[in-house]
Amino acid sequence: MNTMDKQIIILGNSKAALQVAILAKKASYGVFVSSVELMPSAIKISLVAHQIQFEEGQNNPERLAQAHWIISENEGIQGAGHANVKYTSYVQALLELSPLPSILIIGERGKSSTAHLLSVLLQQLAYKVVIANLTADSLANALDDKGAEVLFIKAASSEFNSISNFSPELILWINQFEEETNESFINLLDEAKHSSRLIYNADDEEISRILNQKALVLNPEPFSMVFKRANRIEFPTQTYISDAGVLKEEPPIVFSLNANRGNHHTLNTIAACMAARYFQIPDLLIEQVLGTYKGLLHRMEYLPKVNSIQFINDATAYGLISAQNALESCEEPVVWITDGSIEEESAVFSDLVCRKVKAIINLGTNESIERQFGELVYSFHYANNITAAVKLAYSLAEKSDTVLYSPLTVKELVPFPIGVLGNQFKFAIDEHIRPFKNHGLEIHYSPERKIA
Repeated sequence: MNTMDKQIIILGNSKAALQVAILAKKASYGVFVSSVELMPSAIKISLVAHQIQFEEGQNNPERLAQAHWIISENEGIQGAGHANVKYTSYVQALLELSPLPSILIIGERGKSSTAHLLSVLLQQLAYKVVIANLTADSLANALDDKGAEVLFIKAASSEFNSISNFSPELILWINQFEEETNESFINLLDEAKHSSRLIYNADDEEISRILNQKALVLNPEPFSMVFKRANRIEFPTQTYISDAGVLKEEPPIVFSLNANRGNHHTLNTIAACMAARYFQIPDLLIEQVLGTYKGLLHRMEYLPKVNSIQFINDATAYGLISAQNALESCEEPVVWITDGSIEEESAVFSDLVCRKVKAIINLGTNESIERQFGELVYSFHYANNITAAVKLAYSLAEKSDTVLYSPLTVKELVPFPIGVLGNQFKFAIDEHIRPFKNHGLEIHYSPERKIA
């Protein structure tokens, strides 16, 4: 049976449903879109333009009974359709129907930073890269990008429930939490082992445990902090058999780092460089990019110093783990501006605060941060807004100190668009710190609480 003989019914009237229908049509399937609700005019216009039939206000049971593949937001209407009907979600269908080679970036943190650097590296050879999360809306928007040549998909391993028949060209596994692994992701690795290349973090104990126990992947390529030498990355010497059958040795490849931003940042950089070399980006171009790369906006964004005080904008790296990575990257004493709350105690994070942080400025009134860390720092303060926090931080910092804005707020609870608070942080520095250099600043804060 050819694809035209296979009838696909897409249930719904969203942008994701539309994109599934368009991709299925391009793949020469017989396509029909069915919505129990009235369709938005823009969706209907696009369906007509692509010559895709549709109905609205119902799901015709007779038509469903003829379907070979039913696609919906979740898993379709079980029990409807042809005897051998296939039920999948929008996400599964978009992955299967995507015409683009894909790079899967797996981790609990650092995915966006790694994807951004790798996209910049691939752009050196004029690749047009689109980046998506493992959600229907995000994938649909990425695959609707005209002229896209490579698809990056960012996901945690826990997001792969019910995903199968997906073999990305490259899997970049940067970190893993023990409790997040699920069988669907393990099965995906197993299915992809003959068709996908795996580059993985050998320093991550959980990744190594999974690979050793499951014997999943053939010829994986590890990366590690052992590749870091002072302010450079050095890939180890490799041996190979030439076409003439002669054993040869490739000299180590060395890339300079333009800044030391901690182990987390360095590991992400190493992973991106290895992936870029897989795509045959010349080493000279990789070196040039690393020499000028400024990083992702609002993610460990190093701002120009003021009186030898380093300001770092980490406004979009939400949560405890991101704040931990940020603090680990700081080598000088830190005045930490944060917000949100601490839901559970972390001995590791508390020890990090004790070693790295001299003062904490809490935006808002939640007292959980003070309860956990107040006695570990020289002073703890509250501020009503970013501007007041920046002024206070500058007054507390000494030369060579770091002022870090890294919130603890859970991303889903942030009431502003991404980057708004980061822009406010930078604006406050430019408007209230640089022009005055601490002369005549009127600062209000609670009395200092110092540890004995």
